[in-house]
Amino acid sequence: MKNTFKLFAAIAVCIMLFASCKKEPTPTPEPTIETGLEGQFMPERKITSIERFNLVGDSLSPLVQNHYEWDGDLLSKITQTQFGGTFVFSQTIHYDSLNRIAKIDDVRSMEENNTFSEYVYEGKELTKVNRYKGNGELLEEYTFIRTDGKVTEVQKYTYMETTNYSFHTVVWEGDNIIQNTLTENGSPVPTDYTFDDKINPLYGLFDDGFYTSLTVVFSANNVLTSTMVMDYGGINLTTTSTYEYEYDDKGYPVKATSVKNVGPVNITSITNFTYLE
Repeated sequence: MKNTFKLFAAIAVCIMLFASCKKEPTPTPEPTIETGLEGQFMPERKITSIERFNLVGDSLSPLVQNHYEWDGDLLSKITQTQFGGTFVFSQTIHYDSLNRIAKIDDVRSMEENNTFSEYVYEGKELTKVNRYKGNGELLEEYTFIRTDGKVTEVQKYTYMETTNYSFHTVVWEGDNIIQNTLTENGSPVPTDYTFDDKINPLYGLFDDGFYTSLTVVFSANNVLTSTMVMDYGGINLTTTSTYEYEYDDKGYPVKATSVKNVGPVNITSITNFTYLE
C-alpha cells in the first residue's frame, strides 16, 4: 500500500511539472496595413479647421469655415459652414480594408444636390472616381492617366442632358505639379506654379472637390505663386496669385495670405489652419 501511494504521488508530481513546462500558445499578430498607398490620408498633424477670409480695406470679411472630424488616424467627416453657422455641405468619408478612401457621401443644403463618389484602385494607385446623384444615377466619371507611375492626365465626363468632356494635363517637378492645363470645349487654360519646401496639409486628400484642386491634392508642398493665362478671342487675360505662409514648428502652415491679381483688381485673402494638439 505504501509503495502504491508513492507511485501515485510521483505520477502527480510529473503531471504538475509537465503542465508548468507546457508552452503558452503564441498570440496571433495583428495584421499590418501597408502605408504609402494612394487614397490613404493619414498626415502627421490632423487638421481640425480651415477658415477663409477676404481682406477688405483693413477689415476681414469672413467667407467659410471647414471643420474636420477624425476617427483615430482616419478623417471621417468634413463640414463646411458660412460664418454664423449656416450649413453649406458635409462630406462623410468611408474607407476600404487598406484605409484608402473608398466612398464619400456629399450632403448639400439642397437635398436634390446630394451626391456620392466611389474610388477605384488598381494595385497602389487610384485609377477612377465615379460620382453619382443621390438616386444612384451616374453623374461624373474621372479617369487617371499615368506616365512612369505619376498622374499626367485626368479625364472627366459629365452626364447631363448631353455628355460634356474636359481634362487636365499636368507637368511635374519632383513631388509637385508645376503646370496644370485645363482643356474644356477645346480651349486649353494653362496655370504655372512654384512651391515652398514645407508640408502641404491637404496632400493626398481626395475629397469631393479634388478635380478643381488637383495641384493641391497631388503636390507635397505649398503653392507660392500661380500664373493662369486665358485666351479670349486672341486677347490674353493673365491671373497671378502669390502666397505667404506662417508655419508651426513641424513645418505645417498655420496662416496663408494670398493676393490674386486679375487685371487691375487685387483680391487679398487670409486662410487660417488649426490642428489637433
